[in-house]
Amino acid sequence: MRKNAINPNISVWVNASAGTGKTKILIDRVLRLLLEHKKNILCLTFTNAAADEMQNRIYNTLSKWAVCSNSELAKDLEQLLNDKYHLTQARKLFSELENLNLTIQTIHAFCYKLISSFPIEAGIPPNCTLSECKELHSIVFDKVLSYEALQDNINAIATEVDENELRDLL
Repeated sequence: MRKNAINPNISVWVNASAGTGKTKILIDRVLRLLLEHKKNILCLTFTNAAADEMQNRIYNTLSKWAVCSNSELAKDLEQLLNDKYHLTQARKLFSELENLNLTIQTIHAFCYKLISSFPIEAGIPPNCTLSECKELHSIVFDKVLSYEALQDNINAIATEVDENELRDLL
């Protein structure tokens, strides 16, 4: 099951209680994407603490890979990929991190950035502050729920949470 969960080529939903390794799975998925030369990766979390934790763990792993022995790196890659042949790519990732456009942030930060970038489309005034956006939250939420292009994604989420839970999350 873990093998599929960390495979970035498979879409998965991980639902588990605290301390069961969800963050580790997401980190391993990101590391695999990076090893496969992917860029522009967006990771969303629920809390700032989780975003910071993820960013620190990825940074520490890539930092370790840049300087550890070949045998230690091969062992890490074998566990992650069942393949130890990405040594050169793994060593370069730390120095290339700034150019890979890896973004790890909360859902709230992502939503605020999105509506700030497209205020007219979101139905809010340009240069809207965060407190003003909070007041307009229910308007934006209703627009998102009714937006045709997102219906498949919303339906998939709806199988896991009800509308009230989704409102609470956003």
